[in-house]
Amino acid sequence: MKKAVLIIFIIFISLIVIISGKITFIDGNSVFKETFLNKKFTNLYIFVDITENKMYLISEGKVVKTYPVSSGKYKTPSPIGTWTITSKARWGEGFGGYWMGFNVPWGMYGIHGTDEPWSIGRPLSHGCIRMFNRDVAELYRITPIGTKVTIYGGPLAPLEADLGF
Repeated sequence: MKKAVLIIFIIFISLIVIISGKITFIDGNSVFKETFLNKKFTNLYIFVDITENKMYLISEGKVVKTYPVSSGKYKTPSPIGTWTITSKARWGEGFGGYWMGFNVPWGMYGIHGTDEPWSIGRPLSHGCIRMFNRDVAELYRITPIGTKVTIYGGPLAPLEADLGF
């Protein structure tokens, strides 16, 4: 009996796919996505834990979104510390189309997309924080210039602890 119900269910789903040509569980322009992007966030803060390769978007002290990211390699580490987003720009596709730069005094670092999506979740960048292109596009729309970004962890974390950071 269970087998017959399962077969009927599979046939039913197959017919839907054949008729419509696709299955869409959540459309890219769904109400869920639009609600998030249209929400007015206040007191935004970004925390990047490069030991986990995760970014936490925080509003009013609560995590409202978590993103997987790629951080710097051991030889080209991400800049540990608290920075401010000082610039935003539309860049080429190699950077996922979006750039949010930090006020790091010793180099050009920021958050951007990538044409190497397989790198997300691993420390493979030259120090910047890479995101999936759809994620950086979303973050770009809701994050104003002046937003604080803390990058925590990485190869310099033991030194940070010794220096009291």
